[in-house]
Parts: sequence; C-alpha cells; structure tokens
Amino acid sequence: MNGRPCSELRRRWDAFNKLGTPCRDQLVAAVLSGDGDVPTLAALAAAETTELGQRGPVVAAVRRAVLARLVELYSKTAAANYGKVGKEFDTVAANFADVAGRCDPRATPPRWSRHPTKPAEVG
Repeated sequence: MNGRPCSELRRRWDAFNKLGTPCRDQLVAAVLSGDGDVPTLAALAAAETTELGQRGPVVAAVRRAVLARLVELYSKTAAANYGKVGKEFDTVAANFADVAGRCDPRATPPRWSRHPTKPAEVG
C-alpha cells in the first residue's frame, strides 16, 4: 500500500459496501449481446444476490477484518498524533483560560452585540 494506508483501506471498504450487482449487470449485457461467459456470469450473479441473512455474515467478517487492520495501522501513529494534538489542545486551553479569566460574566454586553446575554449566576 502506498500513501495513506488507513485512507486507502477506508476507500476500499466504501467501495465494497457500494458493490451493488455488477455480475448481474454483466450477465444481462452478455445475454443481450451474445458475448461473454453466460454460465459463469449466471453463477456469479446468483452468488451476489443471496438473501441478506446469508450475506450478513460475509459482510460482518469483512467488517471485522477491516476494523482490525485499521486499528493495527493507526496504532503505529496514534501515540505521536495524540501527543501532538495534546500539546495543541493544552496551548489552546491555556489561551482560553487566560482570556476567560479577564472577562466579567456580569458585564453589560457591548452595544454592537446583536444577542444580549443574561448575566451569569454564580454559586
């Protein structure tokens, strides 16, 4: 896999979920045109249109495998990503706390405010 493995795996997962009935469509085209392996396409079309109860375990197995692989891929970078995001969050939180400490929640809203606020209740 090149590029971003998680993104690529998610793209393939989305494509899997949108498969529809390509074999049925190819079978119809083969029957109409006379070109193509009609018996093989008929078997494939029958397989792709099984009852949802029979398709469910297949989808669940693919879903479990995709999830496990995403966890494996992301766990390689998660610590670094969380560390970076944590530092950014701490910086923003410190800035917010500093600004919030300078505000008077009981102050009258400025004249330019379109949405007057109620004074905050303390206690």
